[in-house]
Amino acid sequence: VSIRWSFLVSLYGFLVAVTLKTLYQFELFNIYADNYERYRLELGIAVVLLMSALYMQLSAYVNSTLIGWNGIMDMTIDMLKMLLKRGSERKTWREPTSLVVAIAGLAFLILAFIPGAQI
Repeated sequence: VSIRWSFLVSLYGFLVAVTLKTLYQFELFNIYADNYERYRLELGIAVVLLMSALYMQLSAYVNSTLIGWNGIMDMTIDMLKMLLKRGSERKTWREPTSLVVAIAGLAFLILAFIPGAQI
């Protein structure tokens, strides 16, 4: 479970990173730039649409080849259950500590997406 899940999440993360880097590097959505031209906005929309299509195609293929799960979200839930179980049963301090740090990181990530939320 963990190896395939990690690979899939890394693959999706890489695709998102490449898309964002392309949009940022070529300033495709920067309408306030001094050298703004409309074709850049159209190229930016094309990049987002094409990468979204690739992402959806890969997700459909992955979901059709998973054995034992209905989709990647079910696999993610099983992965989280496994990590919580292992983290709560272990006698070493590293796994429970990593769980606490991961939960704190997710909390900060959620706060970052809430407009006006501050700590």
